[in-house]
Amino acid sequence: SAYKGLVKGNGFLDSGQWPPKLLLDFKVYRLDIAELAKALGLNYELKGNLDFKGVFNNRREPCLSGRLDVADGYLKNAQVLELISDFLSTPSLKNVYFEHIFSLVYFSSTNKEITFDKISVNGLDMNLSGNMRLKNTKKINGNISVKLSTALLKESFKLRLLFLLIGERLPYQDFEFEI
Repeated sequence: SAYKGLVKGNGFLDSGQWPPKLLLDFKVYRLDIAELAKALGLNYELKGNLDFKGVFNNRREPCLSGRLDVADGYLKNAQVLELISDFLSTPSLKNVYFEHIFSLVYFSSTNKEITFDKISVNGLDMNLSGNMRLKNTKKINGNISVKLSTALLKESFKLRLLFLLIGERLPYQDFEFEI
């Protein structure tokens, strides 16, 4: 039991080598991501239930990889969403409620790098997809595609005039970002 969730798995430890070799194949069910975020000292708020299926090994270098799923929650003050929100002048993007977040994750402690691949965030007024790499938790590189509802975009003073000129033909607008 961990962070109001459950962790199950199998492992292998070879103590005949130095350092000992470790392989863990595990699953995390319904973990409270808000509790985990607090423990990790993250600068943004998260709410939702996390499922993760992953593998940890240290055969060549310590690394963790797996599949991340978070259901029914919100993401508040995340740096990537704040950048997009500021660019489009849409304050609602700083607090995103979502139905589902999915990503393949790879963490390398040697490079101090986390890679999120095939990201998918599905929410009421927003869908986001793409890839991101975080280096030393300070540098972000990636390509993000965001599909935003016209209703959400109408709160932007920058885009209000555009909608007056072209009308509201489509319920969603697509944007591509390179970060």
